[in-house]
Amino acid sequence: MLKNFIKVICLYDINGNIKPLYVVYTNELIYKIKRIISKEAKNTFEGGESCIRYTCLFENNQKRDLFLDANKWYVEKVDSQA
Repeated sequence: MLKNFIKVICLYDINGNIKPLYVVYTNELIYKIKRIISKEAKNTFEGGESCIRYTCLFENNQKRDLFLDANKWYVEKVDSQA
């Protein structure tokens, strides 16, 4: 899996929970997250470390997985981006 690291605008609540609100791609396009469908801890492929996978629904009704791994956000690169 190739990682496409991105900027994410998040809301942190008083309990330390993180809610991603927007993703910002390298071309500075901003996409609003309409809804978080699921959130779950996952093991990464390198070394068995864990990350958090957010399955998100965006304003354009596209569903994408967004990952938080060691305080870095990424999405999987699609073949045309590799």
